[in-house]
Amino acid sequence: MLQERGLLRAGQTDDRILCDIRPVAANDSLLERGYSRRPVNPLGLIGAIIAFAWARRRIRAGRLEQALRELRDISRLSRKSQAQCIDASRSFHACRRLVPVQPRCLVDSLALRMFLARRRLDADLIFGVQNEPFLAHCWVQSGSLILNDALHHTRSFVPIRCN
Repeated sequence: MLQERGLLRAGQTDDRILCDIRPVAANDSLLERGYSRRPVNPLGLIGAIIAFAWARRRIRAGRLEQALRELRDISRLSRKSQAQCIDASRSFHACRRLVPVQPRCLVDSLALRMFLARRRLDADLIFGVQNEPFLAHCWVQSGSLILNDALHHTRSFVPIRCN
C-alpha cells in the first residue's frame, strides 16, 4: 500500500533504508542540548501559528504528498546553515508551547519544516517506522542534528523517507 501511494519505492538496495536520499545518521538532538528558554518573538509566534495552520490543513485534507511537494519546491531556494536552523528551531520551540495544538509528530514536524523553509533554511523531514509493534514517526533533522525530537527516540525507527 505504501508503494502504491508513492511513499516507498520498490527494489530497496539497503535492508534498512527505503528512501531515495539516505539521511545523515543523527548523533545529536537540539532538545537534549542544555539551553535556556528564550523569550517568544511576536513575529516568530505568528510564523509558528501560520506553519501549524498550514500543516493541519494539509493533513486534515489528506494532502500529505502535496505538502511534501510544497516543501520540496520551497527548499530549492533554501540554503543549509545548521547554525541558522538551530536558532530558528529554538525560536519555533519557544513559540510552540503557546500554540494550542495537540503535539503530534507529523503536524509538529511539518510545521517546523515549513517554519524553517519560510526563512529559506533547509532541513530534512524524515519518516521512520519500527516493526514490532508497528509504529510510524517523523522528525526534522539538519545534518546529524535532530531538531525536534530526542536522539534515543528516533533511533528506534528505521528511516524510510526523507524530504
